[in-house]
Amino acid sequence: MTGNPRGRSFGNVLRDDHLMRMIRQLAQARDELDAAFASFGGIDPRLAREGDAIRAAGKPDRVGAISATSPTLETNVKIANGTVVAIDYKLHLGDGDVIDASEPGSPLLYIQGAGTIVPGLERALEGLVKDDVRQVVVTPEDGYGAHDPDGIQEVAKEAFGGELPEAGHQYTARGPEGEEVPFIVKEIRPEVVVIDLNHPLAGQTLHFEIAVREVREATAEEQEHGHAHGPDGHHHH
Repeated sequence: MTGNPRGRSFGNVLRDDHLMRMIRQLAQARDELDAAFASFGGIDPRLAREGDAIRAAGKPDRVGAISATSPTLETNVKIANGTVVAIDYKLHLGDGDVIDASEPGSPLLYIQGAGTIVPGLERALEGLVKDDVRQVVVTPEDGYGAHDPDGIQEVAKEAFGGELPEAGHQYTARGPEGEEVPFIVKEIRPEVVVIDLNHPLAGQTLHFEIAVREVREATAEEQEHGHAHGPDGHHHH
């Protein structure tokens, strides 16, 4: 994970249905939480923490997307299900303060219709072609939903092993199948740690500035895998 003092990675607004299902399951009842964390095996101290505060959190790895130089693609192909799309973007939360942006020459690649970006943005990009520019506003309902109060949980300090977390930091727990489940530590109390399992952008209206750089048909292999491959043919998850 790489640090970014200005804000979070665009990867935070990419969908991860498995993760969201796990978060909902963990938030079902407080008395199930200890068992859930036991299945995680506690906190992996080797995992990086993200920033000193939620707003100034570091830049996590992107999920379901890649940064890559633009491939040589057909022109005038419209964005539709099954197309590989390369976009440059800026993201802010309505105040104009950009919290994330693509790197010059490294657009974000994704497959339209694969569900790897939030649905409001995916719908807004439908039908666009190379060189189109759009400003897109995505409501919480079409992004990561409202902030769920049930996502605020109290966890026994023993679940963290010998190394206690710090308030304001983001951590990652290991799920039963080895998947990573991020959460933010809200408060340290005498007997428990208060955590937030909500996505960091839950409840936020997302403001995107989008420039479409390339559009092409996905290859059979990309369609089978459900994600775009870079120009070098490498697989990116």
